[in-house]
Amino acid sequence: MKKKIFFHAALLFVFVLLQYTIVPVQYNRASPDYILVTVVMAALFCNYRFASVYGLIAGLLCDYCDGLLFGLKGALFLICGYLIGVLVQVILSRNLLTAYLVFCSAFIGCQTFYWLAFCLLEHSGSIGRILVNYLVPQFLLTVPFVAVYYWLCSRVLPEKEKDTRRKKRRRLLDQ
Repeated sequence: MKKKIFFHAALLFVFVLLQYTIVPVQYNRASPDYILVTVVMAALFCNYRFASVYGLIAGLLCDYCDGLLFGLKGALFLICGYLIGVLVQVILSRNLLTAYLVFCSAFIGCQTFYWLAFCLLEHSGSIGRILVNYLVPQFLLTVPFVAVYYWLCSRVLPEKEKDTRRKKRRRLLDQ
């Protein structure tokens, strides 16, 4: 558990720096959304409780760095982490295709929610211009990162989960 928390906390710190301070990859003012990928992977590789808390913390960090509405991304990432964590625990299997599908649906859901919230609050921008100039480049820049982060998580995290599953099975068989 400590390894999982340290791993995700360290990567969250690095990706907040990459997304808001350093910004190594950028096209037309759109940069990859590293933080949403970390929330999705936390939900895929951990339980829904951890993913919910992780999503809340990551979203509040994003809100603080963006300086827009404090709590909007926090609430949205909390909901994403919880829903994806429950779906993975109940229905979905954990593989790269699932990671891509879950990320795509989370990205579309989050961006739709942002657009609705800012259109209602600020009465700004047409969806066509925002879609072409910002959302599509951001999505295309983020998609390759999903595979890299999935590979990294699959190499670091699953050994502990397998051990705990084996221990639970042994306890159930012993009883």
